[in-house]
Amino acid sequence: MLATGPSGQLLNPETGVQYEVGVKYQPLGWNALFTFAAFDLTRDNVVTFAPPLNIAEQTGQVKSRRLELEGTMSLADGWNLRAAYAYVDAIVTQDPVNVGKAPVTVPLNRASLWNDYTLQTGPLAGLQFGGGVRYVGATWGDDANTFKVGSATVLDALLAYTRDNWRLSLNVTNLADTRYVAACYSLSGCFYAEGRKAIGKLTYRW
Repeated sequence: MLATGPSGQLLNPETGVQYEVGVKYQPLGWNALFTFAAFDLTRDNVVTFAPPLNIAEQTGQVKSRRLELEGTMSLADGWNLRAAYAYVDAIVTQDPVNVGKAPVTVPLNRASLWNDYTLQTGPLAGLQFGGGVRYVGATWGDDANTFKVGSATVLDALLAYTRDNWRLSLNVTNLADTRYVAACYSLSGCFYAEGRKAIGKLTYRW
C-alpha cells in the first residue's frame, strides 16, 4: 500500500539496510539459554502517521543501533524464568528540520521479567501460575524533541491448567490497570496505553 502526503502526493517508498550479529550460549548442565544480538539499521524515506488526523509525514533518514539481551532458564522442575532487555539508540540523520533529534515513540530502554510455576504432583498437577513485569522507558513526544513522555511499568499475570490434551488459561495484561500515556506525536496528539485486559482460552491438542 502506497502512502500519500497531506496534499495527496505519493510518498517515496521506505528502504533500509541492516547489519546484525548475535551469540547464543547454552551452559553445560543447565536448562538455560542466553542470547545477545546487536543491530545497525539505516532507514531511508521513513514514514510516520501523526494523530489525530493520521496524516502521513516523511523523514529523510533514521539510523538505529540496538542491543538485545535475553535469558531463559529452569530454576527447578516446573519453575521457569525469562528476562529480556533492549537498548535502542535512534537518531534522525537526514531531514529538513530535525537532524540530530530522536524519533518519537522509540524508548531508549525496554526490559521485562517473567516467571511461572507448574505444579508437578498431587491432585492439582498441571496447574500453572505466573507473573511478570514490563518496563518501557521514556520517549520524545514530538519530532523537535521539546518534551518527553514518561516511562511506565506494568504487571502481567497468568493462571492456567493443563490436563491430558486440554489446556484452560487466563492471561491478564496490565494487571493493576495502570493508566499512562503510551506515546505522543505532539502536545495535542497523545494516546493512552491499553488498560487491564483479560483473555481466556480453551485449547485441545491432537
